[in-house]
Amino acid sequence: MPVIKLMRRREFIKKSASILASPAMLASSVAVANSGGEHPQTEVISLTAGKQMFKLGGMDHPPSPLWLYNNKLPGPVIRGTRDQNLKIQFTNQLDEPTTVHWHGIRLHNAMDGVSGLTQQPVQPGESFVYEFTPPDAGTYWYHAHHQSWNQVPRGLFGPLIIDETEPVFDRQHDLVLMLSDWLVDDDEVLDTGSFGSPRHASHAGRLGNFMTVNGKSRPVFDLYTDEWYRVRVINACSSRVLPFNPASFKASVIAVDGQPLPAPRKVDDVIRLAPSQRIDLLIRNDSPGLLPLELLLRRQTFEFASLNFKQNASSAQSTITSVNQVPTLPVNNKLTEPDVQNANQVELVMNGGAMSRLESLTHQGEVLQGRRFVETGQFWGFNGYAGMPENPLFSASPGTSVVISLFNDTAFEHGIHLHGHHFRVISREGTELVNNDWHDTVLMSPGEKIKIALVADNPGKWLIHCHMLAHAKAGMLSWFEVNA
Repeated sequence: MPVIKLMRRREFIKKSASILASPAMLASSVAVANSGGEHPQTEVISLTAGKQMFKLGGMDHPPSPLWLYNNKLPGPVIRGTRDQNLKIQFTNQLDEPTTVHWHGIRLHNAMDGVSGLTQQPVQPGESFVYEFTPPDAGTYWYHAHHQSWNQVPRGLFGPLIIDETEPVFDRQHDLVLMLSDWLVDDDEVLDTGSFGSPRHASHAGRLGNFMTVNGKSRPVFDLYTDEWYRVRVINACSSRVLPFNPASFKASVIAVDGQPLPAPRKVDDVIRLAPSQRIDLLIRNDSPGLLPLELLLRRQTFEFASLNFKQNASSAQSTITSVNQVPTLPVNNKLTEPDVQNANQVELVMNGGAMSRLESLTHQGEVLQGRRFVETGQFWGFNGYAGMPENPLFSASPGTSVVISLFNDTAFEHGIHLHGHHFRVISREGTELVNNDWHDTVLMSPGEKIKIALVADNPGKWLIHCHMLAHAKAGMLSWFEVNA
């Protein structure tokens, strides 16, 4: 398994000195929809996918051939407000088709951006207008959803932030950290020859050996002491799980997968953030100095960024610096609680992969065995079927409660993502959960059994898949239908 590179402390300090950042600096790359007035005119945001040479390792390293939105890594921060219209004019300047998926947003099915299911792919040189009204404030992201195993780890992703109608944090106290790992050679140039590797597809997925945060290696962010900050962490890795302990950041959790918690929650344990998941942290530090943000990789810590707290010499008063008042996010109020006792029951078993007892999978009517797994590139399946099936996992009328029993009968972790809906994780290994938060993605360990509950209230055909993107390419995806 590739391991994230660790720099010596002296090298880290030298490199970090040139990449100090602040929330104000990050705001320069924000695309914002007009939110003023009783009936504001929707401002069109331009988003273009194209090829761009980019130095992942910094100025001292040769450039990598990336695919980017608006020539930025990550793509521009697209920012809107809950219940107000967003309109994005997307143009494809790549040499191959693509789409844009708005991850975690409960939007109209035709705007979901899933190639072959909700729309036809946008061809080279063509455009498509995405328009939707996000019902939930929170931290989301956007990424390519046509051959995403290839396009996302080349750089086609960016943050999507939906503000509350009355934001709790101003822009100076709202920090977005988008983490992505890259598989690079010794010169820190992207390894393009390994895309589509059968070994990656049949094992843990494409795991990088170099990490960036907002397109930089180990950045340092300047913040002020005695002030509250919202830190939005987005896992944009194509396969890597990000383990960390919020207590080591002196942080509380205030939102998961875009959905606010009823109150800040102190967690002194390791949280494992699956690819595509987001977590919002509440951070405040009363002492000047560097606060390292660390992942726990292979029984050692990896410092992926740092917060540099300084005393505020300005006499200006922030609206959220009160020592006694802890900021609390307003809860999104449009999610319907599932009726677990009277819900439709669905089973979803994850099959396949290396080190598996599985002998066969069905793919497009053919029973795969032996060499046919490698020849077709289909190593994984749901309920014994590899690839997109003709029939949905389930069909439901709007308003139907559904409980899905998931079983990871494989030797690897999987991050299972449902499009167009949020769900509650109601039990793990038969034990009911105390904090059964809302999610759009859930991480499952090998051999684990969980139950999730949702209300199928968004009409259309919706994808359900593993967000280890190589696993989805190699067969671990299906769909469900909510009838109009």
